[in-house]
Amino acid sequence: MQREQDIVHKLILRFNIVNVLGLIVFRILLDICYIIVINPFYQSVRMVNHATISTYLISWFVFILFIPLILENYSRKTLSANVVVIFACFSFIPTTSLMAFIPVGIEFNIMMILYWLIIFGGNIIIKPFKLVDVNSYKTSNLFYLFLVILTTTVLYVSGRYTGFRFHFGLFDIYDLRFEERGFSLPSIISYLHSAANVLLPVMLVYFLSQLRYFMVGILSVVILLNFGIGGHKSVLFMLFLSFLGYWFYRFQRISYFSWTLVLICVFALSEYYLFDTFFVSAIMVLRVLFIPAELHLCYYDFFSKNELLYFKQGFFKWLNLPTPYSDNIDFIIGGVYGGDYQIRANSGLFSDAYQNLGMLGVVIFPFVVLFILRLLDASTKGLDEKLLIIPILTTSMALMSTTFSTALLTNGLFFMMIILFFLPRNQKNAI
Repeated sequence: MQREQDIVHKLILRFNIVNVLGLIVFRILLDICYIIVINPFYQSVRMVNHATISTYLISWFVFILFIPLILENYSRKTLSANVVVIFACFSFIPTTSLMAFIPVGIEFNIMMILYWLIIFGGNIIIKPFKLVDVNSYKTSNLFYLFLVILTTTVLYVSGRYTGFRFHFGLFDIYDLRFEERGFSLPSIISYLHSAANVLLPVMLVYFLSQLRYFMVGILSVVILLNFGIGGHKSVLFMLFLSFLGYWFYRFQRISYFSWTLVLICVFALSEYYLFDTFFVSAIMVLRVLFIPAELHLCYYDFFSKNELLYFKQGFFKWLNLPTPYSDNIDFIIGGVYGGDYQIRANSGLFSDAYQNLGMLGVVIFPFVVLFILRLLDASTKGLDEKLLIIPILTTSMALMSTTFSTALLTNGLFFMMIILFFLPRNQKNAI
């Protein structure tokens, strides 16, 4: 018995070491990518290098300070813990890297530390919510009703506005997005179409788990048509992850998030040194990691000098309250800091908190995010963990890229909770 306990202890220790190394190596490679590729070629998009010894040491101190909290979330087998780890890898750690190269000031650093301390620590401390017994509900009718509505919506938009267009290129997707803005969809259709981006992959994975391959094929075609409508990379990405995640994802592989990003950074540096190109750096390291993190700095800089929104472009926008901004704040930030008022500078999490309530929002909004995550935990209780990779990724991406109200309503997280709540449970593989 003692020998078995020693083996388990060694395995746990080795797993923790692997996780710590994944985080540290990822941060080191992020810094190297920034110095060697991002800064020299993207100074025009604000990727400057004003690092000093003090700013670099402070950025690493902040990063190391949070490693124990990130590791504690690694150990928890819940949807919320996985989402928080993705927050750490895709938002927090890149932000600590930018703290070294783009110093903003001690006020920003303190607020950023406070925000993430509440997110990481609160997800450990706050107890799970309990909902009513999901097995007491008849689930199939509601599930298939949503399925018919969402697939019909995608087919209607695709046929009416694009002639059922399939599109597989990634270099001209912004042309499709500008075209999509001119569709003038009815509000209900627009809302359902946005929800379809999130919910159809969830339904596909469910049918995959039931070995209903005909439905898997049908939904795959519908999702490809959906990508052809607006060229949103997340739609195509989620289709790919639906299969990959179902076959390979498990909660205990949560450390793969950081090591996957390590590999991406290695590919980016290898491409630059071997081929003198930086496609991976531009698509993945810059756009996926550094620009979203840098937008936190932009939102902080803008709203530290200008009037806060106070939800006038969020929950209260339908009340037509007077606002000092004539356009959506995403476009204004894109114009002021990116030089193009037609590009959305979407951002969530810290930016969402600060733009609405300033320093007060930095304290309040993390609890709002944690409340959403606890509801998702309760909605997915009893589901096979293989079904949850898409909800984990869509929740993470929605909350990182837009306001929490938009994520809940327009991006379909609220409907996703409902569908996940009513999905039949397989108690043999349930979490």
